[in-house]
Amino acid sequence: MNKLIDYIKNNNNKVIGLDGPSGAGKSTIALYLEENYDVLVFHTDDYFLPLERKTKKRLEQPGGNLDYERMEKEIFENLDKDLIYSNKFNCKTNQLEEQSPIKRKSIVLIEGVYSLHPRFQKYYDLKVFLEIDKEEQLKRIAKRSGDKMLKRFIEEWIPLEDSYFADLNIEESVNLFMKNSYLF
Repeated sequence: MNKLIDYIKNNNNKVIGLDGPSGAGKSTIALYLEENYDVLVFHTDDYFLPLERKTKKRLEQPGGNLDYERMEKEIFENLDKDLIYSNKFNCKTNQLEEQSPIKRKSIVLIEGVYSLHPRFQKYYDLKVFLEIDKEEQLKRIAKRSGDKMLKRFIEEWIPLEDSYFADLNIEESVNLFMKNSYLF
């Protein structure tokens, strides 16, 4: 965590990608950085595909359940602007929720599974991967989401994540690894 904080303190106008398995602590770290430093955070959770675009063909693509087209258009293509218009996808309503424009900060952090998709690699100045062992991962997911959602993670989302990490060699593309990320 210290290396990431040092990077943020010593750099301006940079873009960081923070990826890793569900439950690794990405959102916790992002919140901490956002609250304590000049960091603007975007979450890949806000960019999941609407149901009507979740085709078998699309979901067979590693990272295919992310709306990377919208993410690229809303965030990455606007990194040079003072205001970024980023909308949030609400999985419960299957609706896109328009948000007010967000003022760009010194550091832009893209947080979440699929944030280091090869499509986005060219935009990052620093690529960070959080590691977590499976037992701890499942404990954290159960604690935050409950047993019913844990079952969905185990049967649906974790296999998609594992495929994405392995098929696209995500860990080989990073600059910084962090383990069991509750390091505060």
